[in-house]
Amino acid sequence: MATSMGFSSFITGQTIWSKRATNHSPHALPMHKLRQTQHEESKTPFQYRYTKRVTVRKPLKLYVVPSSNNRDINTSPLSPAQTIMLFYAAINEKNLKQLNELIAEDCFFEDYSFTKPFQGNKEALRFLNQLTSCMGQNMQFNVEHICEGNDYTAGVNWHLDWNTIQVPFTRGCSFYSLSIHGDKLVIKKAQVLVESPIKLGGTALGS
Repeated sequence: MATSMGFSSFITGQTIWSKRATNHSPHALPMHKLRQTQHEESKTPFQYRYTKRVTVRKPLKLYVVPSSNNRDINTSPLSPAQTIMLFYAAINEKNLKQLNELIAEDCFFEDYSFTKPFQGNKEALRFLNQLTSCMGQNMQFNVEHICEGNDYTAGVNWHLDWNTIQVPFTRGCSFYSLSIHGDKLVIKKAQVLVESPIKLGGTALGS
């Protein structure tokens, strides 16, 4: 690798024949002239041509990461987006142990389909346990888009699939705030909005 990044040279040899040899055919020369010509040709030096081949270095690509106003340093191996993807994977796999590790003790889980939020780790896990039980074996969350913000936040667009087929009226979006707990990120706050099956259209705007 180091060799290819530097300069390399190659040598090509080419014989330069004397005019005397090229202007006369060996059959047309006397024997002593022929020997003299061959002797002169043997003394003709080789000419070497040196060329340099330059390997062009490709420019490095630099990626700018937005800075966070949070003074704490994130030592977690997972980013907020990766943590949320792990959260949805645990729901689809019905892995309650994994969900417990991703939910903070003082978690505030607010699903706007319910009248009251779920406060604390136990209430949030109870809700998620009921959710995974209702989903059965064939229903899964399908994350469409996910984006990160400052201060360990993430937003998600998702829908539900039944055997890889999208279920009508199951689109939703969620907003998550995370915090550092030890060497990992945990969900401290969740806000969930789910598509309404009732489409009022222009009626909702009034006359």
